[in-house]
Amino acid sequence: MTATTKMNIVLIDYENVSNVNLDALVSLDIEKKIFIFTGQDQTKIPISLVQSIQKLGSQVEWIEMQGKGHNALDFHIAYYIGKLSKEMSNIFFHIISKDTGFDPLIATLKKEKILCLREASIEDIPLLKKKEIKTPQQMADLFAERLKQNHPKKKKTLINSIISFFHITEEESIDIVKILQKSGLFSLNEEKVEYNSTL
Repeated sequence: MTATTKMNIVLIDYENVSNVNLDALVSLDIEKKIFIFTGQDQTKIPISLVQSIQKLGSQVEWIEMQGKGHNALDFHIAYYIGKLSKEMSNIFFHIISKDTGFDPLIATLKKEKILCLREASIEDIPLLKKKEIKTPQQMADLFAERLKQNHPKKKKTLINSIISFFHITEEESIDIVKILQKSGLFSLNEEKVEYNSTL
């Protein structure tokens, strides 16, 4: 992995989201590592999940809980985020869980400049959703999620970020900036981007 390549680490809360389909990640050409966290009593795995894991090979690792306890699996996921953040750089964490209890952790990580999102399913990972978008409004909606993690302070930097993310022209990127600005996420003061305090 080069210094500019971002490693996407997917941490799956299998107790909370048991209907997991990794097929979409198989063909996604990115640096990735998937950790599947299972509870002590989860002893049956669907054959379809096993088959997709075989395609991903060493990119997948199982983490089995030893013992039981309230939020034990959640604590393990938090531990791995901390551990991997110390061992690696340029990481984007994806917690796959419907459990909103992760959100305060994600807010803290954001303050520490650690990129992390919680998605309810594999299909909600932005890099996968990007394949399905077609309209400027859809692009703006998706990029708004990215702005929760990274706040370009200059208009030019914001435009270049959109160009890089979607592989579109500068003119198309400016249209997306206008949509985002109209939604109230930020305002433009000449070349400076001033964000809404809730973002």
